[in-house]
Amino acid sequence: MGIFLVLYIVSLVIALVTVTFASAVNIITSLIPFLAVSVVIILVFMILLAFVASGKDGFQMQGWLKVTLGIIIAIAVIIAILFATGTWDDIYNYLAGKGQNSAVVSNVIFIVFIIVAVVVVLWGGKKKKD
Repeated sequence: MGIFLVLYIVSLVIALVTVTFASAVNIITSLIPFLAVSVVIILVFMILLAFVASGKDGFQMQGWLKVTLGIIIAIAVIIAILFATGTWDDIYNYLAGKGQNSAVVSNVIFIVFIIVAVVVVLWGGKKKKD
């Protein structure tokens, strides 16, 4: 009963503030779309992560696999957000554009691939002790 009383008081205060001040209504109406989209993004991310992290029916993933799939899911959600907002086109045009930007970005990506390849070879080359 105590928590409901607190919730009632908080809702009464918010209602009185929005009735009294017009600027509060403008702030709330400008925040609602952002909050709704944020909640949906977080919900989708958590649902996808729950598929990876659940260990039911005797199927247990190793820790590194859970982390890897979590990172892949996070990257996929970020790309989906960028694509839905139209920002993906700007990023693609910057990365694949003509001129000096294209050369710098392609060199950085190539160097990252080389570093990843060297790390994979060094980690894969270690012999495991029995």
